[in-house]
Amino acid sequence: MQADPKRDDIEERRQQTISSYQLDALASETEFDHVAELVADTFEVPISAVTVLGTERQLFHGSCGLDQQSTARADAFCNETVKETSVLVVEDALADPRFRDNPLVTGAPHIRFYAGAPLRIGEDVSVGSLCIIDRQRRTLGETERRQLVLLARTVSDLMELRLGSKLAHQRQLALTAQTDLLRATVDSVQQGIAVFDRRLHLLLWNNQLIELLGLSPEFVVTGLAAADIVTDVSRRFSIGEGEPDEVLRELISSVAAANNSKRVLIGEEDRALLTWFASVPDGRFIMTVEDVSDRRRVERIKDEFVSTVSHELRTPLTSIRGALAILAKKAERSLDDQSSQLLRMANKNAERLTTLINDILDVEKLGSGAFSIKREPVDLAQLADDVCEQNRAFALQHCKDLELQVASRPLFVLGDYGRLSQVVANLVSNACKFSPPESLVVVNLQDHGDKVELSVRDFGSGVPEAFASQIFDRFAQSDPAHRRTGSAGTGLGLAISKDIVEMHSGEIGYENPEGGGARFWIRLRKLEEK
Repeated sequence: MQADPKRDDIEERRQQTISSYQLDALASETEFDHVAELVADTFEVPISAVTVLGTERQLFHGSCGLDQQSTARADAFCNETVKETSVLVVEDALADPRFRDNPLVTGAPHIRFYAGAPLRIGEDVSVGSLCIIDRQRRTLGETERRQLVLLARTVSDLMELRLGSKLAHQRQLALTAQTDLLRATVDSVQQGIAVFDRRLHLLLWNNQLIELLGLSPEFVVTGLAAADIVTDVSRRFSIGEGEPDEVLRELISSVAAANNSKRVLIGEEDRALLTWFASVPDGRFIMTVEDVSDRRRVERIKDEFVSTVSHELRTPLTSIRGALAILAKKAERSLDDQSSQLLRMANKNAERLTTLINDILDVEKLGSGAFSIKREPVDLAQLADDVCEQNRAFALQHCKDLELQVASRPLFVLGDYGRLSQVVANLVSNACKFSPPESLVVVNLQDHGDKVELSVRDFGSGVPEAFASQIFDRFAQSDPAHRRTGSAGTGLGLAISKDIVEMHSGEIGYENPEGGGARFWIRLRKLEEK
């Protein structure tokens, strides 16, 4: 016997619908039991059922007058009901050749009369029936047939609603589980955490937040305004200049401009809390609070030690360099080649040590807040020209030459000429060190409307991908070969440059452009001509 593709497709759709509506479980449901009781009472029959045709079994999701929860699919009258558009009526099963030998007719529940209306859900797929059964022969009038069809539609609607309710319940359970997991995670971390809605009202927090900020547990409730928290915290910590509302507005502005903002709160006995405030994609905000008091104390001790040692080294080093210079000048013609080479080496190493000490002192000043910059108009085009001339002799020791490309002149920014020259010189020096001997180092200046971009490009091997995340860290160096050749820097230049640029409210970054090499750039706000 050949398979019927159309019938197979209908059956596949039926089973998919039953599964998607979660009707394939072997369990009666109270609401459908109540419907079956109502239908049995309405039609004055001993048995009524809400049935669903599974792959192997006919499932009773609701029944009245039946003890079992299912029957074999092959024995189900419902197999014929689902083919109907209206109601299947079997007035006398013993006289119907389709059913007279059916085990449900010859044995319990001894069906003699059967009437069933198909249950259609989803894309009008018949998944089962609402049926009534009697143990004696009877008929079903047109009015009763219409009533059974209407009741079947009601059951179908209940199945649709049931799915929505089940899905909503499952979503709620999943949400509750996720919330519980989030709560457990938040409570387990050592940092204080708070989540605020779009209107800056508190949604979620942990106990560490309350303890670190010294908040009263009764004060912290869902819906508490961030401004009220800032006001309360300002009684115990220095949060910045201005009223709490002004500090909060400034904080939100910083977050809007850069997606996050950090601030250190200073309390009694030099207690320090690092707060981090950031926006998340859905418009909410998250705040973390970390006690960094011990870390700051250790860093201060370290910085004081480094500063003291550096200052103590600077004085004798200045004397050494002066002595070497005098010796070189007086003995330049009387020394043999080997002695001259040793003298040049000593002078070069003294210069390197001076650079290291100066960099360390700059880092210490930046960390302590003692690093200051001037605010005056600076022609970045002239600055780039000056830096190139000052570093040309150094460049020629490593590469072919420096090439300056300036789109227009002048290009003014507001800043510190000396400190910005330090940044550009560092970028040029690095580019020269990493350039092949036959290549150029290109210094380029571009006007980008409200900003000026200065870039320095070399044609070396570029920045290794593994080093990208550390490139602006202190003491970070990517190429050990330069340490062996004696051209290595201190590993502090880019870190200092980044701090200087950011003190100018600018940006610094890099890229590995097509054609090889690395291109480092700084972007500063252009000073409009009056």
